[in-house]
Amino acid sequence: MEQNYFYKSHHELILSPSEEETRSYRQTESAYLHRFRRQLPTELMQSFGPTHISLPFPLHLSIWLQEKNITTVKAEIGWLHQGMEKAFETIPWKTGPAFATRINPLVPAPIALTFILSLEKTLQIERKILKLAQDYRVLMLECARIFHHLNVIHQTVSLIAPYALIQSSAHALKMAQILQTLVNHDQDNLPRWEVGGISKPIYKIWIQQFQKEANATSKAIHILKRSVLEEAQIEKRLTGIGVLSKESALSFGLTGPTLRACGVADDLRRSHPYFNYFSYAPAICTQKYGDAWSRFNVRLNEVETSFVVVQKIIHEILKEMKAAESLIIPYESIWNDEQTIIPGMQTASIESPEGELSVTIVSHGKNVPYRVRLRTPSFFHTAAISAFLQNADIDNVVLIILSLGITGLEVDR
Repeated sequence: MEQNYFYKSHHELILSPSEEETRSYRQTESAYLHRFRRQLPTELMQSFGPTHISLPFPLHLSIWLQEKNITTVKAEIGWLHQGMEKAFETIPWKTGPAFATRINPLVPAPIALTFILSLEKTLQIERKILKLAQDYRVLMLECARIFHHLNVIHQTVSLIAPYALIQSSAHALKMAQILQTLVNHDQDNLPRWEVGGISKPIYKIWIQQFQKEANATSKAIHILKRSVLEEAQIEKRLTGIGVLSKESALSFGLTGPTLRACGVADDLRRSHPYFNYFSYAPAICTQKYGDAWSRFNVRLNEVETSFVVVQKIIHEILKEMKAAESLIIPYESIWNDEQTIIPGMQTASIESPEGELSVTIVSHGKNVPYRVRLRTPSFFHTAAISAFLQNADIDNVVLIILSLGITGLEVDR
């Protein structure tokens, strides 16, 4: 019988038994084999954040796992320490809108105009604002919606799409950013929004440039949407993750694209029109499955419907301008060095890109607010993260959070 030799050490040669000689012996398992033959999965707690390159804002997640599936999630916020609501009590009314933009500096128009609308209600001048100024405010909000949705789409595409599609989404996002900057600021980089209307004149050369940029952005978005629909990997990757039912979404108080992706046709622009939205009535985009792909689709479709509103408003401005070189939209001049607000409380709500945004101001007759309270949609979406991540795969955590479109400064306000 052939013997197998091997060295046990550098000085000892031993013989190993052949296969025939070992058949009669009972096989025993290694003491470590149970690691590879687990019958019941063990639970593991994984700490994620608060600062991580994949997270859109500082957020600490405590995630309990069974294998790769998430069983429990606890979200901890409060890492930015903004203190915005308290700080409003030292900010004069006139500078309040500019200060409010710190809530969302990336998309500043919605929060600034919500504060202005609440203040105009307190001053009882909201019905005195000229139609053209109201139209221009709608233009600001729709450009903000386009930019915000494209930003969320680009962040998602950057994780799962081919390089060519990432380049396409980056180009569309850059064009939308130019559009938002043009509509929000004048040539001196000063904001156009103002309590009582729009204070900066609109020149014909500006409207021509804006129309040119809008047409270029529209083409870029058309190419992006066609590329997304042709890339089956995106739909396959996003379908069925981060699912939330309509009942759960309503119980969490969710609004905006996240709620519309669950099949609820809720939009303040249609149900409670403000500014001049009742003249444009943008279409409400909904999906029914409540997953990340549905939220992605809602945003992609809303970008197109927002462009329809933008084109209508540009047409109205051009009709008003006619042969003139500039158009000055007069506004209610109410401020002086000692301007105070009558005592009272008012709340204004608008449909921001993330959802319902509300600002409540309380005046005690002085030149600064007594109280300011903010109802931001991102706060409610963050509160529902545990439901969105329930039973999800650990690899999908970042994609699910990105699909919610959360703004961190709105959460830690």
